[in-house]
Amino acid sequence: MSKATNLTVGILKDAIKRCILAASTKEATITIGKTVYVEAKGPEAFAKVTLAVDPKDVGEPGSATIMAGAANAVLGHDAPDAKLTLTPAEDGLVARFGGSRLKLRKSDNPAELFSTAADKHVSKHLLATTGDKLKDAFGAAPIFASKHDAGRFYLCGVNVSCVEGKLTVTSTNGYSMHQRKTELQLVDGGNDLDIIIPIKAAEAINGVFRNDDEVVVNLLGKNLIEFATADMIWMSSLISHQYPATDALVAGEQVSGDHVVVSKDQVMVAINRIRAMDNQPFLVVEFNGDALTFSSSDGEQVSKVKPQSAVGKAVKFGAKTDLISELVASLPSESIVMRKDGKEANSRIYWRPMKEGEPSLDWMALLMPYKI
Repeated sequence: MSKATNLTVGILKDAIKRCILAASTKEATITIGKTVYVEAKGPEAFAKVTLAVDPKDVGEPGSATIMAGAANAVLGHDAPDAKLTLTPAEDGLVARFGGSRLKLRKSDNPAELFSTAADKHVSKHLLATTGDKLKDAFGAAPIFASKHDAGRFYLCGVNVSCVEGKLTVTSTNGYSMHQRKTELQLVDGGNDLDIIIPIKAAEAINGVFRNDDEVVVNLLGKNLIEFATADMIWMSSLISHQYPATDALVAGEQVSGDHVVVSKDQVMVAINRIRAMDNQPFLVVEFNGDALTFSSSDGEQVSKVKPQSAVGKAVKFGAKTDLISELVASLPSESIVMRKDGKEANSRIYWRPMKEGEPSLDWMALLMPYKI
């Protein structure tokens, strides 16, 4: 009888989940060799997680594929520390755990192809950081990227660049924009960094890495980025295009000009009230010195927010309800500041979280107003 591999439900489920999320695919391959590892390959990415299995618990070699939905259904109801064994069979692996005996079939689509091709590229080291800092850097960026834009496909990604030697993350859909200036120091090889990471990869960062992971980020040739931890290799293709220049938009903010400081929660309540009572895609935002007012385009629905502080003249603009709602929700603070650029007409509206009583300098969102 073949020697079984001994592990737990938790480490296998975690590896499958992280690989499928990173590769943006629906299946993963479990392989038993000298080590036990899980791989997944999608159209734009490859991921491999090596499981923390004691060498003496590694049995005879074998492999099998498991679908994402099956993994959730099969492994989702047992305790993470529940014992699980994998035994090789003629066409896959047999999993035994929790009173169940399940047959996992072999894959016809080996995942090694992406990894083998990527190994031929010259690696350029960009930075080393921790999972929590990387997640913080990319946290809100996918919200502001386009989900679908065939004409401007490069907006369906997140721009990663170097500003004053540090990692800067920018995303825009053409109507709103976000920029996060981080404290993550790039090594010398990253000083000319200017790449576009697909939105699916940017979204996956939050679920793939654990807060205490030590993450090394490398550029592989011109078309691939690699994230490596002690137990994981993740490679993603890049979007090959020049990202639109955003310096002028960022520089347009009138830092010492008109501004309104309000409660984020109260603004979200006001927006949601208008949204609930009005089925139109736009709303009107107005500040007249006494209150920040949100209203439906026909003026029938009105909700006011009392500012915590305010400076400057009246401002009034139209906004797409979904865009302003997502923007405000993404701001990482209890109090937020809204201010416009120096123009009297068609002003761009800038939003920042408040940090220790001052607008944060490293986190900015911009909203292009609609004419009303």
